[in-house]
Amino acid sequence: MTQSLLAGVGNVFKSEICFAARVHPFRLVRSLTDAELAALVATARKFLRANIADLADDSVATYRGFRRTTDRLAPDARLWVYDRAGQPCRHCGITIDSCRQGPDARATFWCRRCQQAQSAAATAR
Repeated sequence: MTQSLLAGVGNVFKSEICFAARVHPFRLVRSLTDAELAALVATARKFLRANIADLADDSVATYRGFRRTTDRLAPDARLWVYDRAGQPCRHCGITIDSCRQGPDARATFWCRRCQQAQSAAATAR
C-alpha cells in the first residue's frame, strides 16, 4: 500500500484486489511472478475506475460507503472478502479469514483456498 508505487489502493481495495487476482495478501512482493504483478495492477485499475463517478463539471467523485467489486448491486453482496470474516467465500464456500499485522493495523481479509500462500509458478522456482 505504498502510495508512491500504486496510489489509491486503500484497505478495502487491498483485500479485494488480492482476492480477485488470486494472490495471498501476505505474500512478499519479491515472490510474485511478473504475471501476478500485472494481474494485481490490472485488477486495481479496474476496481478503482469502477468505483468513481465522472461528474458533469469535470470533477471526479468516489462512491463512498458503497464500494463494490463483485458487480452486484445488493449492499450485502458488493464485496468479495472485505469485512466478511467468518462468512463463506463467494467463490468456493470456505470461511473467509482475517488478520491484523500489528496492534494498530487494519484487518486484511482473504480466502485461504482461493488465495494460496504460494502460486504454482513461485513454488516451481
